[in-house]
Amino acid sequence: MTVRPAVRWSLAPGAALRWRSWDGLEVVYDERSGDTHLLEPVAAAAIRTLEAAPATADEWIACVTARLGIAPDDELRGRFAELIARFDELGLIVADAPEPPHAD
Repeated sequence: MTVRPAVRWSLAPGAALRWRSWDGLEVVYDERSGDTHLLEPVAAAAIRTLEAAPATADEWIACVTARLGIAPDDELRGRFAELIARFDELGLIVADAPEPPHAD
């Protein structure tokens, strides 16, 4: 999946997430779908970031790396492309259409 920079991502409408942590892993229960997801730290930080506010991929990566104290690199950007595709497939996130350019 190619990450489109202008797309803003947010949690799916009506998402109601309940979190639990065990031994460095987090489990999130989505009340809306009834699904439970086991998340490693980057994936958990990504979802928690969108709980706070929608973000473009670049904003999202910046927030997650700051939260976890890690450096953004090509490997992480590739991992994010995978996470976005997976979260979208699971119905946890939605892409907001970018605003059209304003005519002057």
